[in-house]
Amino acid sequence: MFNCNVFRVSSYKKIDIYKLCNIFRQMNIKQELHKAIEESLGIEVELTEPKVSQLGDYSTSIAFTLAKQTASPPREVAQELVSRIKLPFEFIDRVEVGGAGFINFWLNKNFIYKSLAKILKEGERFGSSNLGNSKKILVEFVSANPTGPLVVVSGRAAAIGDSLVRILNFTGYQADSEYYIDNCGRQIKLLEESIKTRYKELDGEKAEIPEGGYPGEYIKEIARELKCRGVQLNAPTDDIREYGVNSIVKLHKASLEKFGVKFDNWVYESDIRKSGGPQKVIDFISKKGLAYKKDGALWLRMPDGKDKVLIKSDGEFAYLVPDIAYHLDKFSRGYDLLINLFGPDHISHIDELKAGLSACDAQVDKLKVIIVQWVTLIKEGKKIGMSKRKGEFITLDEVIDEVGKDVSRFFFLMRKCESHLDFDIELAKQESKENPVYYVQYASARISSILRLAREQEMQPRMGKDGHDEFSLLKTQEELLIIRKLIHFPEIVEHASLEFSPHYIPFYLLELATLFHNFYEKHRVISEDMPLTQARIELVKAVRQIIKIALSLMGISAPEKM
Repeated sequence: MFNCNVFRVSSYKKIDIYKLCNIFRQMNIKQELHKAIEESLGIEVELTEPKVSQLGDYSTSIAFTLAKQTASPPREVAQELVSRIKLPFEFIDRVEVGGAGFINFWLNKNFIYKSLAKILKEGERFGSSNLGNSKKILVEFVSANPTGPLVVVSGRAAAIGDSLVRILNFTGYQADSEYYIDNCGRQIKLLEESIKTRYKELDGEKAEIPEGGYPGEYIKEIARELKCRGVQLNAPTDDIREYGVNSIVKLHKASLEKFGVKFDNWVYESDIRKSGGPQKVIDFISKKGLAYKKDGALWLRMPDGKDKVLIKSDGEFAYLVPDIAYHLDKFSRGYDLLINLFGPDHISHIDELKAGLSACDAQVDKLKVIIVQWVTLIKEGKKIGMSKRKGEFITLDEVIDEVGKDVSRFFFLMRKCESHLDFDIELAKQESKENPVYYVQYASARISSILRLAREQEMQPRMGKDGHDEFSLLKTQEELLIIRKLIHFPEIVEHASLEFSPHYIPFYLLELATLFHNFYEKHRVISEDMPLTQARIELVKAVRQIIKIALSLMGISAPEKM
């Protein structure tokens, strides 16, 4: 058994710059180390980034798992594993056994300095990759019913969906965004009746909003517009419905544009119906013997026995049918993967949609549904109740007006999609380090101020022939921690892309901003030591570069002044 706790590779060994560049270009460092470990040991391992920098850049607890299987002390198992690991010396300095049996890895300083030069050279493309290999992905999100303004939960879906599309395209996919407008069915009939009710009130008549209708003030505005246009109540039903839907879709588009979200495609259910898609779904399922009649309705046989209605007893398609047709239309457009962002009220719809698609011989494994949980607004310590049906709700526009686009998007992205989000409005308005958005953007603005001062004093960095020589002057713990965090950025982006979860980005930004602010409080960037000043200018420039890239992936600005 290998008894020494440390297996060290010489820090002075010359690094192959071409191999180094290849590491950056083809995969992140974590993957390269992961590959080397698995090839050395012949087992799968999981690498994590230790929360305490003194414990290395990467760590694995694989020894604890193997110790249970062999009834050996984890530390002894870890020591044995360390003796067998062939390190990728291009960037790993040493590996140590720590604590009760953790295996910790450190990057070597030569690699760290070369990495900083590489980050600066890559510019706005640093962190991008060909992970997706140009695979086509369609992300459908928001798709709110055109019966009222976009509300807070729609804002969260918009932020997540838009950021996800940005991340996917940044990592080599061809991702498109799509908004589905459900402009048919019962809710549209209720919209029409609600508009007519408000129209009658304008004429002095007493009228009540139908049960399940929409009492919001926006309905009154639509009624006023119709009256001003000279549209009469006895006008064709389709005219009133179409005007109501178009008015609300126009509101949705304006709100989304204000929020910095633009969709590649807008698809109407009415067009899906006109194409004959729903009837084709019925015909296909019926021919396969998966549909049957009962109580005057047509039913789909479900695998779990909880059969679903396809055609109601009144002859109308159930919601499921045009939705199946819509997804078949998506598949027909040649996408490799369909991603839907659904609200929690659609959880039960997932199984029936997949069953319907499977009945139509669609590749259901190419459909991924992500649930975006509810948002609770908190103001002055109290939850704000909302009910769209009662006309009592906080719109996305109101939230943007209250706290701003950038703050709203950052807060919406800070938690996993499947986790409920408490949105504290008072916190969002604070200009302090307690407000995560302000804290990150202030780092960007502070660095911009430093760089402006450097330009005014005509301080131009003069790096060595390899573009990294003077970075060896960056020796303090605070400086090295920042560079290490910058190096990890491609891993974070890739993680967010693979898991379809943008929340990794804001958390990374908070950690990076914390490291920068800590460095700034302890060290002067511009000093009488010119070589060190030039190296630190390049360091903070790299920090601002990564902050800008990460914020861009979130659809948020990186201000130069605050």
